[in-house]
Parts: sequence; structure tokens; C-alpha cells
Amino acid sequence: MPKLERKAKRQHRKIAKKRLRKIKRELSKTALITKLVFLLLQASIVLILIASVINLFVRRYADIESSIMHIGLCLAGLVTINIPALIQHKFKIYIPSVLQLVAVLLIYAHFILGEIFRAYDHVPLFDKVLHTLNGLIFALLGFSMVNMLNNNNDEHKKLSPFFVSLFSFCFSLAVSYMWEIFEFSMDSIFKINMQRWKDGIVGTGSGVNAYSQGTGLVDTMIDMIVMMVGGALVSLVGYVSLKTKKNLFGKLLLHDVSDYEAARKKAIEENNTELLSLIEDIYNIEEDDLELEKNIKSDNMEAKDNQNIASNTD
Repeated sequence: MPKLERKAKRQHRKIAKKRLRKIKRELSKTALITKLVFLLLQASIVLILIASVINLFVRRYADIESSIMHIGLCLAGLVTINIPALIQHKFKIYIPSVLQLVAVLLIYAHFILGEIFRAYDHVPLFDKVLHTLNGLIFALLGFSMVNMLNNNNDEHKKLSPFFVSLFSFCFSLAVSYMWEIFEFSMDSIFKINMQRWKDGIVGTGSGVNAYSQGTGLVDTMIDMIVMMVGGALVSLVGYVSLKTKKNLFGKLLLHDVSDYEAARKKAIEENNTELLSLIEDIYNIEEDDLELEKNIKSDNMEAKDNQNIASNTD
């Protein structure tokens, strides 16, 4: 690679990094709070994980199943809590800091507060509040996905406001359905109590239809109903937003940032410093990686040329 071109690339990277630092200084308080909360929650999960591992070896055979379950829940929480950041950088999709904040809090509330500290058993309506918020979040996610497709330049692929809202509602219901299947599977395989079936068992039916059910059925149905209510609320607001062409969701929607120029232009138009920061961050990282790869290839080519010259001289 010519020296002048390398020098120009390095200069471009320096300018881009300065611009990124300036943008990050202008980030909203919500974005900064999200980062702080994310780090604190991760640190908390790691501490609980370490305590569970120590407890597993110190107490030996006493309560070994509980320690193993806590370790598994901590690991699941650590993996799940990093999914939003992975999606942003891997698939180039911007997730607003408000949604990220709610998502990480819900994940922490389920795995740590709900399962490890048993808030599901001791805090009234804890489970129902989480399911209602999940309904809102997943309906908003479904709405955002279709809305991103609708924002492309192909007029033949655009859906009406009704079908965009219907999809977001059905997406929320589908997630609710899959989650209840997951809870039922965990209860059936590991004999735990995610669906609260142990809280009150009643024998019903006769003959081949005999089956024990009670509070588990009530818990499942109420969970699905409150998620449906959350999904319906988002779908209704989304329909009104698209029909009246008013941005009622503000900066809560996902954005496709795979096209650098288009995404950057949109961020500037919306005065969205958070989105602009993510775009610059993603493409600066890729630029550095690309530059490093080119330099390695260039060095390898030079080494091969030198070897060929040396062999021809011999």
C-alpha cells in the first residue's frame, strides 16, 4: 500500500475518532445512565455468580441443587443482558438507550430478583408487571421491524398501518406463547415452579383425562392476558402514529444503520446524538479492522516479493 495512502487513512481515522469523542460528550443523560446501570448490573451478577460458586464448594452437599441453579441463572443472565449490544454491532441495528435500559432491567429482574431472590414468591404482582412490560417491549420490537422494512424505497413492499400494527400485536402474542411453552417445559423436565403449579394442585378429570392442575393454569392464562394487553396498547398507538403521520413513539424505534451515509443523515435530521455516536462507533471499528487487514496483506505481499527476488538472485 503506498505510504501516502496509508498516511491519509491514518489521518482520516484520527479525525473520525475526534468526531466520535465530541459526539459522545453530547450524549443524552439517558444514554449515560443506561451505560452506568448496565455496568452495575453486570458487576452485581458476577458477584452473585462468584458467591454461588464459593457456596457450592464450601457447603458441599448441603443445598447443592440450589447453588447449581443459581450459577446457571447467573450465566444465563450475563449472556442475555449482552444481547442488545451484540445485535447493535453485529447486525447494525440501533436500539435506543431507553429500550436497552428497560430490557436489561427486565432481564435482571427475571433471572436475579425473580428466580434467585424469589421476588416471584414474595412481591405481589411482580410477575404480572414483568409480563405486561414484556408485552409492551416485544410489540414495540415487532412494530419497529416492520417499520424499518416500510421505510425502504420500494413502494411495492410497504404495508398499511393496520397490518404493521397487526403484526406487532401478533408478534407480542407469539413471544408470550413461546415463553409459556418454555416455562411448562422447564417445570416438566426439572420439576421447578415457573408456572406456580406447586402453589395449589387440584385433581381434575377422570380416566385418561385425569390431570393435576390448579394455580399453574391461572398463572399461565393471566400472564398471557397481561402480555396481550401490553401488546394491544402498543399496536393501537402505533396505528394512530402511522395513520396520522405523527411520531408518537419519539426515539423509541429501532433504526437500520447498515447504510452509513443514509443512517448518518437521518441521525443528523433527527438531532439524535446517541444514534450518531453508534454509527460512528460501528464504522470506526470496522475501518480500523479493514485497515489492519489491508496492512497485513500488503506486508505479506512485500515479503513474498522479497523472497521471489532473493530466489531469482540465487
